[in-house]
Amino acid sequence: MLAGHLRVIEPLLDVVARDDSRWLGILRCGSCGRHWAEDSMTSGHADLFFVYPVDTADPHAWLAAARPLF
Repeated sequence: MLAGHLRVIEPLLDVVARDDSRWLGILRCGSCGRHWAEDSMTSGHADLFFVYPVDTADPHAWLAAARPLF
C-alpha cells in the first residue's frame, strides 16, 4: 500500500536531501510544498521504497535526527 502511494505521487516530488547510508530522504511536493520522508524496507529479495508526510521547517535537521521506520 505505501509503495503504491509513492508511485502515484512520485512525479510531483523533488529531492531536498538524501542520506544514502540509511536509505532515508526528504522530498518536497512541487504542487503544495509539503515535505515527505522517503524510507525503505527489505524483503530479503528486494528493497521496497515508500513515503509518508512529515511536518518540518528544516528538512536537513529532520533527516539528521530521523530513524528508519523498519
